[in-house]
Amino acid sequence: MSNIWISTKAKLRAWEPRDWEAQLSWRDDTSGERADSHVPFPVSVPATKADVEAMALRKPDGDNFEWIISDLDGNAVGCIGSHNCQRTNGTFEMGFFVSPEHRRKGYAREAILLLVRFMFNERRYQKANADAYSYNEASLKLLESLGLQIEGRSRRMQFSNGAHHDLVRFGITIEEFRIAHADWLKANASPLYPWSALLLATYYPAYDQPRIRFVS
Repeated sequence: MSNIWISTKAKLRAWEPRDWEAQLSWRDDTSGERADSHVPFPVSVPATKADVEAMALRKPDGDNFEWIISDLDGNAVGCIGSHNCQRTNGTFEMGFFVSPEHRRKGYAREAILLLVRFMFNERRYQKANADAYSYNEASLKLLESLGLQIEGRSRRMQFSNGAHHDLVRFGITIEEFRIAHADWLKANASPLYPWSALLLATYYPAYDQPRIRFVS
């Protein structure tokens, strides 16, 4: 058995009602909430349970969806979502969060790679976009390290901690992704898809399979 939502380090899964405790702890992390967008008002345990139960029952809105990022044992370490999915243009945006105790362990990186691979290989998207505020240095560095290009900067888009901050726009195309992450794609190729070798041989110069051509 194989699962395309699982890599060698992490996996993406649906929300479950049991994730309310993790969600409550994430909401209590005001520095993490600030990095994401803003510091919200406190949320009660009953409200958090209700929110998470609703998330567990929520169906995809087109290709807009939110996953739990978990370790290989299924323990929630964060979340990641696709949004503003535009099928006509083949573009989508993504946002992610990892709890403080699990940061700098590679979970966000693995989650982004799993999500982008799915959207490119399964949903026919051709470009992934992501935003990060100028004060969120960890996200800025992570996105750049994954090969996303800075495509723009909107000035003074966020007010937080007594000051206005810029919004930095990142993007990566399907071709750039397949070249930049050829080794990861090879290491995490799924035997469920016999055509995956065709994709690798066609798009990834680093993949050690012969190029396959169809002739009449």
